Amino acid sequence: MPRRKSVPDEQILDDVLGLIEQVGGAPSFAAVAAASGLAPATLVQRFGTKEAMVAAALARAWDRLEARTERAVAAMAPGPEGAVDLLVELSGDYDGGGYVDGLVLLREDLRRSATRARGLAWLHRLETAVDAAIGGTGGADRPVGRLLVSLWQGELAWWGFAGQGRAGDHVRPRLEHLLRAVLPGAGPGPRPEPGHR
Repeated sequence: MPRRKSVPDEQILDDVLGLIEQVGGAPSFAAVAAASGLAPATLVQRFGTKEAMVAAALARAWDRLEARTERAVAAMAPGPEGAVDLLVELSGDYDGGGYVDGLVLLREDLRRSATRARGLAWLHRLETAVDAAIGGTGGADRPVGRLLVSLWQGELAWWGFAGQGRAGDHVRPRLEHLLRAVLPGAGPGPRPEPGHR
């Protein structure tokens, strides 16, 4: 009868993700062993190489983000307000230091073709969902979806620099402003009077 694992792989992968965020790069087997309470040799038996262990941890993070995104898309109301609500909802993870931690993980993602591919697929999923919510075609050419998602990501970066308030509170008015500019009559809130910004 095989021995039961004292520490599940999922917990180890969460430890790996935490260490990536703390040290700013891929952790060693020794560092993960210290965090998980397992021997380095045990980690080698489970994952083979450090690269395989880090890749599995990043895949776990992507699994979580994709699942969260799908739940938010499924709950999204139709219309421009629904598109904005979707992106504001996805901003919630960034409060409390999550944005900076996410940037460290992004650095590791960009070094690997598998996670770069997942990032592109996630971007296209968001573009398609946003475009569908605002009544676009949902096809390969999603200019408004791309604009809104790109503005969202850029505004999260500016919010990170400012370091004040909640991410969603920062991005919402900017997303609404863009929608009013590119889709006249769309977007929640009062429209600015002519000549006023």
